[in-house]
Amino acid sequence: MEFETIVNQRISETDEEVFCISIKVENGEEVTIGETLFELEGSKAFFDLPAPKSGFFYTFVSEEMHLKVGQILGIITDRTLVQSEIDEIVTTLNLVSPDTNEANTKFPDREVSELDH
Repeated sequence: MEFETIVNQRISETDEEVFCISIKVENGEEVTIGETLFELEGSKAFFDLPAPKSGFFYTFVSEEMHLKVGQILGIITDRTLVQSEIDEIVTTLNLVSPDTNEANTKFPDREVSELDH
């Protein structure tokens, strides 16, 4: 299975994190390149994070989360996924909580994940 990660980029030299105001696309939904996935807020600006390519969107974060620069926010895949494939990606990307050392298994719903702690 092929996928591309969506990574939180630095938009200001002073921001080490941004705030996720909203997620514009549901998990498993098909997106097109350039479509807005996230509405984010930095210390000095609001901005939209677009899809880097067309495909099927899955996120690892929730609305109202603080997101660190470099944090993986989600993926775009070439097809829809089942839970076992999602679990495999979580393991492959080593998406675990530094506090509990547990994987984010609440994916693909939008409950606050283990990554938020």
